[in-house]
Amino acid sequence: MEERKLIEADFHDRRARDKQAASLREFESKYPNKKLYAVTRDHRKRIDAWIAQWCPGSVALDFCCGEGEGAIKMSKAGADVHGIDISADSLATATESARHLTKPPAFKVMDAENLEFPDNYFDVVYAAGCFHHLDLSKTYQELHRVLKPGGRVMCNESLAHNPVFHFYRRKTPHLRTPWEVPHILRVADVMRAGEFFGKIDIRYHYLFSLAAVPLRRTALFNTVLSILEKVDRLVLSVPGVQRMAWQCTFELSLPKKK
Repeated sequence: MEERKLIEADFHDRRARDKQAASLREFESKYPNKKLYAVTRDHRKRIDAWIAQWCPGSVALDFCCGEGEGAIKMSKAGADVHGIDISADSLATATESARHLTKPPAFKVMDAENLEFPDNYFDVVYAAGCFHHLDLSKTYQELHRVLKPGGRVMCNESLAHNPVFHFYRRKTPHLRTPWEVPHILRVADVMRAGEFFGKIDIRYHYLFSLAAVPLRRTALFNTVLSILEKVDRLVLSVPGVQRMAWQCTFELSLPKKK
């Protein structure tokens, strides 16, 4: 395995072990960027609706599945699920979390740029927060290869356009791998998927919503976040301003002929 991938695996193994050994407060103290995810319910609504619509009866892949949150949701929705990741410690947590399921996902350590699945294998693929850890050209090509004609991919990624967010990333290198920050996606990177897919449906999430993070353990949190989510939906509907969002979701569909 390439050295950069060994570094990625080691980082995510250590973080998975730290999460298991610490309380939530302790984990957030060591990885303070994780507290930002308290506000990330807007994009999860889109993903949950997508899983409910497309996963029942499907053969599904949770691509770079981490601790298996997506794989478990897809399995509960009625999919035959595979979950792959480079981090063995993350997959150990995923396996334990899925033990109660009637048909738990099949988890396996695997190189995401060289998938060990045959062509045209999956109906649906879910990929959350992983593309910036990978060679994007190889990733799009592999996802296209293993996807059945008519299949679709749902993705969630951070964006690199906002100078404030990107300054924070550059100033906190201990919270990420060396590969990560230079490879955070831009909208142009998302659109590169058009080489393999006929349709790209991108939506933008989180700008003012992040102001609710300091309130995450207070009674005001849900009320304030709901207001800020409405502001974000309005502001992030404006072309150009959209790129200032922290994250985006995008669905890839209509795979091009192989």
